[in-house]
Amino acid sequence: MAAGRTAQTSAFALWTIFVWIFTVEAAEEVLLDTRSMSTLAGWTVNPTNSRAASRLRSNPGNDEDSCPLGLRNNSVPGNDENFCLPGWRSNSLLCQVNKMSLKTVTDRITWIEVSNLSPDTGHPVRTYQVCQVQREDQNNWLRTEWIPKKEGQRIYVEIRFSIRECRDIPNVVSCKETFDFYYFESDQDDATDEYPAWNESAYTKVDRIAADGRFSNVNVQEINKEIRNIGPITKDGFYLAFQDSGACMSLLSVRVYYKVCPTVAHSLATFNKTVTGPEVTSLVQAAGSCVPNAEVEAQPTVQCTSDGKWTLFAGGCRCLPGHEPESDGCTGGSEGCGKAARKIGPEINRTDEWDAAFPRPPPAFR
Repeated sequence: MAAGRTAQTSAFALWTIFVWIFTVEAAEEVLLDTRSMSTLAGWTVNPTNSRAASRLRSNPGNDEDSCPLGLRNNSVPGNDENFCLPGWRSNSLLCQVNKMSLKTVTDRITWIEVSNLSPDTGHPVRTYQVCQVQREDQNNWLRTEWIPKKEGQRIYVEIRFSIRECRDIPNVVSCKETFDFYYFESDQDDATDEYPAWNESAYTKVDRIAADGRFSNVNVQEINKEIRNIGPITKDGFYLAFQDSGACMSLLSVRVYYKVCPTVAHSLATFNKTVTGPEVTSLVQAAGSCVPNAEVEAQPTVQCTSDGKWTLFAGGCRCLPGHEPESDGCTGGSEGCGKAARKIGPEINRTDEWDAAFPRPPPAFR
């Protein structure tokens, strides 16, 4: 009978932990989110435009290749549909790009900053686009502003972008459907137009990113989302960099964050917010403190996983005599003081040694 009761207690404890782990959401500390930024003035491109835009091309009859993303120029000036591919809604993200920027002509255009409408909020956002498929040997770089890491060590980067199908673009000289993603660590904002050097050896390469979906003249706009992690970051901050080698693409948003395990209460103990470790396999141990009117039965600890979830609880607290466990705390009262002195929560580690160190109260007081 005792063995059966122990097995049931252990099973209940494991079930409780399993459910609790998967119902507590991980938290994120955001370092950068371009969707909420009114300007990307701190970003740098290379090579830069050799001269300013010559004129606004608003006359009918221009071929579609004059627009960086291949958007059509119809014969009805001022109509939003002039900037839409067939089948797109007039209020879609790429139709509402900055018309002046899309139609500027320079000797050499690399990445250009334009205005779009956010598909999430409908508000204007700033993005970057590039489409130099009529030239060979493209090597266009875009670098973010300096991003302080704060408490983060393993940093996550969410990139949303659109890429046009190469086969859908007429008169292509060189075209790709990928771009490369890098980062550069620095203790301060010390980057210039020349430093760090605009080449692969100066940066740490994260990945070559390809689009799962690509848009064309006959399908709707495809927005891709990719998440990569970088680090561990050992300096005070970093830059992100994107290298284009001949794609026709729009970088729609960049969100940078690190993960934390949120503040929680468990087994009458409180565990404070804890930053995840430097590696994707890291476990960070956090010690808990007893809630008011409770005392330590065994030092409460828990592990914070790299994805921002708590696991492997151990120990716990118990209510002081004269207090009763209620929810995640201990309430005062004069009745049942012996009963209230019991630990609540999973009795995972109770063994003969545990009972010797922490004897149960007599049956009359349970």
